[in-house]
Amino acid sequence: EQTFTFADLLAGRLKLCEDDVQIGVAILEVSIMLNFAKDKDGTKLVKEGVELVNECPGNWASGELVIKGDDVRLSRVLYHVVHNALTFTEAGTVKLSGEEQDDCVIVRVSDTGCGIAAEDLERIFLPKIALRGKGSGLGLCICKEILVLHGGSITVESEVGKGSTFTIKLPKQMNPPQELLRGPEGFGLYLDESIPVPCARVMMKRGV
Repeated sequence: EQTFTFADLLAGRLKLCEDDVQIGVAILEVSIMLNFAKDKDGTKLVKEGVELVNECPGNWASGELVIKGDDVRLSRVLYHVVHNALTFTEAGTVKLSGEEQDDCVIVRVSDTGCGIAAEDLERIFLPKIALRGKGSGLGLCICKEILVLHGGSITVESEVGKGSTFTIKLPKQMNPPQELLRGPEGFGLYLDESIPVPCARVMMKRGV
């Protein structure tokens, strides 16, 4: 599914559904799912000594907070961001929190993991920049694309050795940008155009 989505991104043809999304229910489902998830080798994703905590407002889980968006893709964004946090946290907590504002919803995923080097913070949403040295480097890139197409955003604050906080901002009503600024090969994801983006052929050759 990720390969298909990546191909869609390259072609600029990713289309979103407009559903009624109970965002708090989606967060609850993701947290429950990941509490039982295992890696490919059968090891539990939530390591011994790590706690996954959902501190979103209590009424969210009952489905009271509803926004417009692509239900399936937003769930996958949440899953991926929390999965990343758990992957790089050896001890402490991964905490989900949220707040409702007038026209948007803020969701934060904070961890006490290894953190991200300052020089990498502006690059981790680029393709082929694998987060903290692991993975394909595509997941966060795709997450950002999906959120921007909703009219939202994702940002990160981090300190090496102390942890990271990813902040997701989602409008209550979908508000996609009228014009998307893209880089080489139709793939730029609204980033600084001075940062070179590897072309699709090179990325495919490397086994993406």
